[in-house]
Amino acid sequence: IKRNVASEVRSLHRDKNKWTEAQGNLEFKSGKCGLPKSLWESYSAFANTNGGIIIVGVDAKGQPEDVPGIISYREEFINILSSGTKCNVVLTEAEDISFVELKGKEVLAIRVNAASVSQKPVYLDGKVHKCYIRVGEGDRLCVPEELGRMLRDKDVVTSSYSADADII
Repeated sequence: IKRNVASEVRSLHRDKNKWTEAQGNLEFKSGKCGLPKSLWESYSAFANTNGGIIIVGVDAKGQPEDVPGIISYREEFINILSSGTKCNVVLTEAEDISFVELKGKEVLAIRVNAASVSQKPVYLDGKVHKCYIRVGEGDRLCVPEELGRMLRDKDVVTSSYSADADII
């Protein structure tokens, strides 16, 4: 059973050893200048790796910030994601997006579930080469070999070909 994203974020925030991007499953985004555009690179990277949580409204060290207008970010994120133009696969459901109060400040937590082999690669702007993976605490573009592997694996999983049929 998947844990509620708000309670998971509160639990991580209480444990200073886990409230770090170094764990590889958290990404901190400021949000002071609007919904961060770099959020989408993290979305693709988490989806193509092991999933994770993007926290909007915290600085690079994980300290909650005052972000006027953060309440509108949830709807903006949902609208962009559901439009299908920014990202080719939707891996975040309504219950994966929640506001959480940390140190008296509202932050937006977005859980990105890991994509299945048949859903990968998860890429941006309709361009398969805009595909990211998570490496340690950062997001990086996939190199052609990684992208090729994802596409081959997807082809194997989604193909109706069966080696057993050749044997019979």
